[in-house]
This record gives sequence, C-alpha cells and structure tokens, in this order.
Amino acid sequence: MEGAPAPPATSRFPSAVRRHYDTSHLRRRVVLDECIALPCKLDCDPGKLGHYHCPYCPEILPHESAFVSHARERHSKAAMVRHHHSVI
Repeated sequence: MEGAPAPPATSRFPSAVRRHYDTSHLRRRVVLDECIALPCKLDCDPGKLGHYHCPYCPEILPHESAFVSHARERHSKAAMVRHHHSVI
C-alpha cells in the first residue's frame, strides 16, 4: 500500500502530541476495508492542505468526500467517515 509518510512527532510533552493527533488528524479519519486514512497536513500538493493520499494508487484527493468517492468507485472499498466517534 502507498500513502503519505508520517511526519516525526517530537515533543517534550507526549500528552500535547496526543491531543494534537486526536483533534487535528484522528477526528477526520476515513475507515477503509483494511486501513485508516488520515488527512495529510504536509505540503505535498499546493492548494490541497488537509488532503488524502489514496493507499491503493498514487492519487491525492483534495477533501474527504472526494477521497471516499474515489475509494468506493475506483477501488471498490467500503469507506466510512468518522467524526467524533459517529458514523456518517
């Protein structure tokens, strides 16, 4: 599987790293058949901050709904968007 590289998480305060991860990344996760996709905050593609990297192909999708549609239509993957422990 492909995907975005995880940036190194360094902090003298592990709880701050966890809080940032939960509020900035995990709350916008998309659960696929066999993996969880998180929004990428790196400048991989100008103008697409908070984009998603497809783990099945090199495609970069600009937002959550485009990523979910792509996973379902191009790769026949079940995808659920998870916001604050609720399923959409």
